Amino acid sequence: GGKSPKWTFTGGLTSGNELFRLPSVPNERRKSMNCTRNNGNCNGWDIIDSNASEIYNKEKLCRFYDSLVEGIAENEVICNEAGQGIDFRIIRVNNNFGKITGIDTKNISGKTLREILPDIEEYWIKELSNAALNGLRIQMEEYCKPLKKYFRVNAFSMEKGRIYVLFTDVTKDKEVEALSEKYQLIKENARDTILFVREDGKIIEANKAAVESYGYTYEELLTMNISDIRCSDFDCLIPTDNKDEFSKGILFETIHKKKDGTTFYVEVSSKGTLFNGEYIVVEMVRDITDRKQTEERLQRLAYYDPVTDLPNKKYFSEYILESLDKAKQNNEMIAVLFIDLDRYKKVNDTMGHLIGDKLLKGAADRFKALVNESVFAARVGGDEFIIIQSHIKGPDEAADLAYRILTSIKEPFYFDGEEIRITTSIGISLYPMHGEDALTLMKNADMSMYRVKNSGRNNYEFYIPGINKEAYESIVIENSLHHALENNEFILHYQPKFNALTGKIIGMEALIRWKNPKLGLVPPGKFIDLAEETGLIVPIGKWVLKNACEHNKLWQELGFPPMRVAVNLSLRQFEDGNLVEIVKNILKETELDPKYLELEVTETMAMKNMDLIVKALRELKDMGIHIALDDFGTGYSSLKYLRNIPVDTLKIDRSFINDLNSNSSYVAIIDAIIDIAKKLSLGIIAEGVETLEQSKFLVEKKCFEMQGFLFSKPVSKDEFENMLLKYNLQDN
Repeated sequence: GGKSPKWTFTGGLTSGNELFRLPSVPNERRKSMNCTRNNGNCNGWDIIDSNASEIYNKEKLCRFYDSLVEGIAENEVICNEAGQGIDFRIIRVNNNFGKITGIDTKNISGKTLREILPDIEEYWIKELSNAALNGLRIQMEEYCKPLKKYFRVNAFSMEKGRIYVLFTDVTKDKEVEALSEKYQLIKENARDTILFVREDGKIIEANKAAVESYGYTYEELLTMNISDIRCSDFDCLIPTDNKDEFSKGILFETIHKKKDGTTFYVEVSSKGTLFNGEYIVVEMVRDITDRKQTEERLQRLAYYDPVTDLPNKKYFSEYILESLDKAKQNNEMIAVLFIDLDRYKKVNDTMGHLIGDKLLKGAADRFKALVNESVFAARVGGDEFIIIQSHIKGPDEAADLAYRILTSIKEPFYFDGEEIRITTSIGISLYPMHGEDALTLMKNADMSMYRVKNSGRNNYEFYIPGINKEAYESIVIENSLHHALENNEFILHYQPKFNALTGKIIGMEALIRWKNPKLGLVPPGKFIDLAEETGLIVPIGKWVLKNACEHNKLWQELGFPPMRVAVNLSLRQFEDGNLVEIVKNILKETELDPKYLELEVTETMAMKNMDLIVKALRELKDMGIHIALDDFGTGYSSLKYLRNIPVDTLKIDRSFINDLNSNSSYVAIIDAIIDIAKKLSLGIIAEGVETLEQSKFLVEKKCFEMQGFLFSKPVSKDEFENMLLKYNLQDN
């Protein structure tokens, strides 16, 4: 009758069935023993008997339990007082008791707990006594000082004076828990960034230092991949073929980026490990920007020329050897251009070393403008420079670079109010045709350079005698230029203009590019002057104007905020006499509102034919077209005639921006230009902005509109559309 008694054994069995029925018991009164399983292991048995006392007496039941617990994988000890006071004398223990506790189980029966564990804590005895005297079941998890281990203890009694004690060694669990708490303490108080990353790069944990370092919230970091904050090509997060080696840890340096886009140097200690059953990477990230900047300063002192800030002869000597090794391995051609500034000595002697150094710096800055990953420039002494051009396919590429150098250097320099004009002589040698070692290539390039000097200067010559590449190219370009329009070889690129305060695009400048099937991409510097000389600039200029207006109108129809597109005009277009009518017809044809067109004229050009240009500009301005004066500050009569030119905006020339740090007078010039614009209620925009420092300087001077490589190089029409989307101009 009554409710069935129930006993639970906490612990697993090494063998046995999930349903255990006692033999020799009638079906209607059989005892059920159900195994409780966890992760495939039997953790305990529920023993239910509808009326066990009617079938088995307690002594038989205890014997049954004795045989049962021997199979339990956990530690087990049976204590019995036998009516002589509670002294916890041991009746028997199972096999695992000795293995896990380290206690010799021989002759252990009959001994008390205090005999085998003299230092056992009093509260253990108290709790076990409670179970023995009251027939209760107790469960606790405590540290046993004598055994120096943590145990999870289950004790229960079938009759007074006899208790079963099952206990599990949970020391490792406790150690993991303690380590986890220790990690949390370290993680939250560490000054260095700590990231937990999966094999696929997913960030699964980060500390407070990571939030502070990257500028993301904790929640944002946990949605990111490690590649989102890395700027380098170090993509191999975990070498899956050698995890054992990776588990020892690796140390490397790289560059990380913050939420605001800024980058910083980091040292990463990366180690693979198992965490909660999953192989992950723990990355300790330390900001080493200050250290790297110090290293870079020391490196610069050793490898850079202090006057020009170009690589010095030491740097060049190492670089050319590396370049030749790569060229040999990859079967590539490289060019060595030996450059000498014509009549530099005369300038240095007559105007002084200060001006001489400024001239060297000015020439070097123009060389830097031509430098890219394939072009290396160095000052090797005096007024001599060497440029190494790698990965070229033929002499044409070296000739093109030489031509650009000649064109760049012959533009006037201005120092302390003085105009200085110089030219260059360039000798070119090619690997492997003209030499296979650095010394031979330099000597042959040097010889070619002196041959140019003896032939009149301001030219370039290959080491092979008789080649006049410049004249040859000029003929090819002129012949091809006549057919470029009809063959649809011209394309427009756009350089966006930005408001530095809002980060939004406020306009764009249309720039022509020529893509010829034979010549490839011809730079504007090689055909614009020729187009001016031949008069082809008039139809080419009309094509540019029409396409720029069409594109701008299209972008407005696509839903982008309206903005002005700027188009450069040439003197020949004004002299042609039909410019105003051409512009009027194009605006009518494209249906572009005149206020969204800006026409740029250079200050120098305006000075050449003031009356003609001013008359046309006034007519254009009366139509609602915006007028900008380009390269302002470089002309010889800018202030005297500025009031006569109907302009809306002044453009600060890139030459002033580029030399801000090296020429304090340019700061004063920029201040003056901005002040003039303000007093005349004119807009102001700076071109050629390439560094954050230059941008900050201009913002401080209240010049907020800028364009330059800091923001974007000129890009194709499609790329410009993507930029409009990226910068979310819809809310302008």
